Formats: sequence, structure tokens, C-alpha cells
Amino acid sequence: MSDDHIKIALQAYSSKRIHYMGWSSVNTNMLQILAKHSQFSGRYIVSQPSGIKGPVQMIGAKIEQYETVKNWINLCQVMHTKVCMINGPSTVRYQKLIDCQTRTLVPAKDHPYVALSYVWGSIPEIFKFTDVSEQLPTKIPRTIEDAITVTQKLDFRYLWVDRYCINQQPDDEQGDKGKAYQVRKMDLIYMNAELTIIAAAGSNPNYGLPGVGHQKRKSPHLTTCTRIGKHFLITTADTPTTSIRGTKWDARGWTLQEALLSRRRLVFTEEQMYFECYGMYCCESLKFPFENMHRKDKQGFKQSFCENGLVGVFPKGIGRTDLEIVRVIEKYTKRTLTNSDDILNGILGILNAFERSDMEVKHYMGVPILPPMTRAPYRGDISKQVQGWTRQWGSLSVYAGT
Repeated sequence: MSDDHIKIALQAYSSKRIHYMGWSSVNTNMLQILAKHSQFSGRYIVSQPSGIKGPVQMIGAKIEQYETVKNWINLCQVMHTKVCMINGPSTVRYQKLIDCQTRTLVPAKDHPYVALSYVWGSIPEIFKFTDVSEQLPTKIPRTIEDAITVTQKLDFRYLWVDRYCINQQPDDEQGDKGKAYQVRKMDLIYMNAELTIIAAAGSNPNYGLPGVGHQKRKSPHLTTCTRIGKHFLITTADTPTTSIRGTKWDARGWTLQEALLSRRRLVFTEEQMYFECYGMYCCESLKFPFENMHRKDKQGFKQSFCENGLVGVFPKGIGRTDLEIVRVIEKYTKRTLTNSDDILNGILGILNAFERSDMEVKHYMGVPILPPMTRAPYRGDISKQVQGWTRQWGSLSVYAGT
């Protein structure tokens, strides 16, 4: 075998024997590509009965309609009445939203809204915002412009974007209207959003959301199929984990809490849209019987469709035990921040959420303080905390490396 050729092996499968990502919910024949140093290695070739009719959906360079996403959101709202719902909106004082119809900044009140999670990066001076007007600038970065388009396509009117909705003036001038106060409320801002749009593609806010506006999607293997005899063959896309992991969005410090605290996430990758809430996951390229994949209580997918305790790509909220905060902080320390002054602010929303939860995890300047435990958490045991806090003397040592 020369260097110009790649040896490719094919393995035959029945989808009923493949649980991950929901394949066992359909009945079709599949081949898996196994080849070293091939961009298609690990993907499946699916035999479909009639062209584009089957579990694998054709994806164009641009998104033609958003009905599929609206159906995902509606399914979550109707079925996940416990895991994905909050007890009434709790807007942050002085919070503002972009009215996508008038392109003005308005008080949040109790408006249902969409939030945006994206990479700041460097942008041209033309996009700078100075807080001198309640009117959105004529020219805004493409990612934000595309987010406005998606918000309206999904029948929402209001969008929250930190660059425009957070007052950039310091607190000593604006008090509760200032930047620092809003940053301390990031947990409520993302938890209260009906949906968070995640821009996982690109390295700056002018890249755009693939398939929405200027930026086209890169999924040539999902735009055509091949006919061999009576069979139509089409290749699947990479798993969402592969498409999201390794992106600049996934490496940034701020985006960790934005993903964890959001109840519903619509991720735009280079290839397709991916939806995940606290109960289910959905890929634009795969059409599965999502309702049948749910447990009897309808609050989420059956365990057989999940892996490693996750619903899909993201953790289900901040965690179930007080020790989860240690794991989250460990993940956060591997992320990057442009401004070192944001080290605490970038995780403050998660710390707030832990403090409000039943676990009541306190912190001092980002250092977690766990409640007393009645037994040690050996062998994966869940720690059981004493109800309530008592006054105790103790010491806290913080070591700063040089």
C-alpha cells in the first residue's frame, strides 16, 4: 500500500444493536467506515429505502426552514414539565433585551427570550458599542445578526446578548445598572432564557452562524446520496461531541457556565444544528422517534439512549452532589480567558447556582466551602450533608503559585 492510498475497512451493523445517539430506535442496515487518517473514519453509511426518506436527513448549505427546531422546542415544553421548567420567570433587575422587530434595547420584564453564547474575540472598530443609545447599531457582528434572524424564525421576539444588553458602565457610576452587577447575575440570565443559541463555529463574533446568513455549512457528505441497485446510501455526520469539542467556543472560560446553566441549547456547528435540553438531544441530520425514546414519566430519554450519565453532550445542570462543584472548577481551570480579571466572574454564575440549590455550597472568592458530611464519599458514594449550616470556627488557606 502506497502513501497515496488509504486502506478502508467496512463493518456491517444493524441499527438495533447501536444504542448511542439513538440508533437503536430505528430499524435499518448500516456500514461503518474504519480507516486510519481518514476524515470519514468512524462514520456510518446508512441504507435508506428511498433517497432522502430515512433516518439520515439531507442538509443543505443554508437552512431553508426552522420547523424541525420548533418541533424540538415544543416537544421539550410539552413533555419535560419538571426537568426543563422553572417556577415562573425571575428577571434580573435592570436587565435589557434586544427587541428583534424594532432593533431597540427594552426592559426585560417577563418577556420570553433567547440568549446567545458565542466567542467574543477581536472585532473591527466599526462594531464597537458605546451605550449612547437604546437603538441597536446599524452594523453589528454577523453572529449576532444571525442570532436575531434565528430568534425570529423560531417565533421569539427578544434576544439577550451580553455585548449590547449589559451596561458597560462601571458599578460605581451606575449602581445596580452597572456591568459588575449584571455579571453577578449570569446564572439567572441563562437559566431564565427559553433557549440559548450556541455559536460553536468560528473564532470571533463576525464569523456568523453556519447556514443562517453569509456563512455556509460544510457538510458535503450530507448533501448527496448514492444509489447502488435498489439501495440509497448516505453517510452520517460526525457526532455532536466531535463537532463541538476542540472548537474555540469549547475552550473559553465564560462559555462553560453558559452551557451548564442553559435549560435548552441550540448549537450551530460547521455541519448542522444540534439541540439538547435536560431531557433529550436531537440532530438535524438524524430523524428518530423521539417520543418513543422517552421514559414512562416523559421527563427524558431512556438510559439506553444516553452514555456516561449524560443526556447528550452537556451535563444535566450543575450536578446532583455538593462535590460536583470541585469537578466543575477543575474543568474551568483548563479554559482560557482573555482578561485575567475575569477569573472569578467567569464562574460566578455556577457558584451562585450551587449556593441556591439544595446542596447549599458556599464559596469565598471562588474557593468552595462544602457542608459537613455524615460519611466519606468513597467508591462513588454520594455525600450526605447535615441539614442547614451551623456556626463553626475554621481556617481557610489559599496558596498562590509563583
